[in-house]
Amino acid sequence: MIHPDARVTRVRVGHDDVSAHDTGAPDDPRAPIVLVHGTGGTTRGHFETVYPLLAQHHRVIGIDLATPAGARLDVSDLGDQVLAVLRDRSPARPAHLVGYSLGAVVAAEVAAREPLAVESLVLLAGWVRTDNQQRLRNDLWHALRSLDDDGDALARFRVFTAHGQPYLSRRSAAQIEELVTARRPQRIPPEVMDLNRRVDLTAVLGAIQAPTLVVGAIHDQMVPFQHAERMLGAIADARLAAVSSGHAMTIERPAQIASLVLDFVASPRARPAGSVLPALTV
Repeated sequence: MIHPDARVTRVRVGHDDVSAHDTGAPDDPRAPIVLVHGTGGTTRGHFETVYPLLAQHHRVIGIDLATPAGARLDVSDLGDQVLAVLRDRSPARPAHLVGYSLGAVVAAEVAAREPLAVESLVLLAGWVRTDNQQRLRNDLWHALRSLDDDGDALARFRVFTAHGQPYLSRRSAAQIEELVTARRPQRIPPEVMDLNRRVDLTAVLGAIQAPTLVVGAIHDQMVPFQHAERMLGAIADARLAAVSSGHAMTIERPAQIASLVLDFVASPRARPAGSVLPALTV
């Protein structure tokens, strides 16, 4: 269990069950913070250290997205799952929606499609449109997956691309091996990797009405920081924050991420649109 107060419920969406880790109940009058994980992740995998920090102050709902096997997946399909959970678990209150990586892409699509469902929006390591650098990494992932029987090479590649150089350089050889071992059994559905190649929110971001905080990672190799700058420019009511981490910012900098989220949801428009927050580098 990710938190002592969290209860797991399941919401049926099409042929799939979507899990929600909720510290409250549908009749809870509080606006929940809703967490949407990234590629190949879960609430526990991507928010394990952030969730309890947020839950000290707010009702929190973590969504475990389902991947329909064998079907072509679109961002809106995952958005449907998020909206189904919001309607089931928080029917009377809009949510503070927080998405990480591909989850940020999904959260942005939800906020654009259903403005009344989202009170505020936090986009962690998200992007507007997949570019050539990201497709090359995606190509290499597929190549390693096809050649790598025991998953070791792919696990090492994922550790290398997920974490920033400063974070990895401070780890011992044994700690690096622990990171690799943790990644080795994880299997990312190819349908999700295919979706990563096709992300394009260019036509929808202008419809986002919620006050938005975009958070980019300075040492991100998977979604380099300029993608956060592009999101800032594409969303009318957005602000930008930078953290000194790799793509795995919720693992490398959980306290900073929680602090950014909590400060923002407390007063989403305290800083004017277009603001760039001081870099968090400590």
